[in-house]
This record gives sequence, C-alpha cells and structure tokens, in this order.
Amino acid sequence: MTTLVTMLQATDDLKYLNRLNKADFCMLLFYKSEQTYVDRKWELFQEDKLAFIWSCSQDKIQILVDFINDCKGN
Repeated sequence: MTTLVTMLQATDDLKYLNRLNKADFCMLLFYKSEQTYVDRKWELFQEDKLAFIWSCSQDKIQILVDFINDCKGN
C-alpha cells in the first residue's frame, strides 16, 4: 500500500469523528476527567483534529479507531 493510499484512507476515516458532539466525546474518551480538562480537549478537537490525535495516548487512539470502525460497520 502506498503512502498516498494510506493517507487518503486515514483522512476519509477521520471524517467520522465529526459525528461526535461534546457529550458523546466526553463519555467516549474522558468520562472520569475534570470538566476543565475535557473543555480544553474538546476545544482542541474542534480546532485541529490531527493535533488532538497527536495529544492522545495510545489507548485513546484505540477508542477513536473503534468508534470509526463502528461507524463504518466494521
């Protein structure tokens, strides 16, 4: 698989993250976190999805991958 194909697939998959509203985002990723922390993460998520992903631990990225796969019906 070429880098181009990989990048196109990744960017297509990231579009599913736009389905998350703030309440779902909080429950999915930060249900035990302080509200001020969640608010900062939500703001970053809204402004720059890639920067948000870069800020995540591997377990949070796995949660996002599972969410995307659920959206895709995989």
